[in-house]
Amino acid sequence: MQSILLGCCLNRIVPTDKWAFNATTFWRHSLGCALVSRKLATLIGYPEPEKAYLAGLLHDLGLLVNTLACTDEYRKCFTVAREEHVSLESAELKLLGFTHSQSGKILAEHWKFSTDVVAVIEFHHHVAETTSDPALVFLVHLSDLLCRLRDLGYGYYAAMGVDLASDEAWLHLLKHCPQLEALDLARLTLDIDGAMDEIVALVDTVFHRDSATSA
Repeated sequence: MQSILLGCCLNRIVPTDKWAFNATTFWRHSLGCALVSRKLATLIGYPEPEKAYLAGLLHDLGLLVNTLACTDEYRKCFTVAREEHVSLESAELKLLGFTHSQSGKILAEHWKFSTDVVAVIEFHHHVAETTSDPALVFLVHLSDLLCRLRDLGYGYYAAMGVDLASDEAWLHLLKHCPQLEALDLARLTLDIDGAMDEIVALVDTVFHRDSATSA
């Protein structure tokens, strides 16, 4: 419940006309990543599943920062990512000179989030660079990929067809949580699909925005 309230507060920070992308899509991805992170944490014995949920919910905090700070330019970032089939980070660096991971880290530190949650926000796309509780970064990175692979992404190129079991985050997380090796990945993806209706309904109820806010 606290995480949902936090999400509601964050949602109110961005006025309807300032969204550079579809707000409902953002919250579906964020909530989906939160739920998958908690589920994955429980399955592999990560000791703080609720922190995993919070980190999953907040991992893309920088998207809110960027959409507020440079709305028009940020709309162009999503257009470039879709049309050129590149990652959003590549488009951000090309047009803005910084990424949502970097801007999210700045806000997270200003709000005095714990160092491990800040690390997730900063390094969820570059897991090898993290040093603070790397297991949490690895876990959220994998959850993020799982959501994108199950159509809970933003609609731009996002490394589709990735082999999760060969991903560097998977290999690193095995060292921290050996139970990952026994994880039934097919069953987990089915669980994500099964929760899709719940995620969509909850987001549409709590975080609903008119679809006209889409970039």
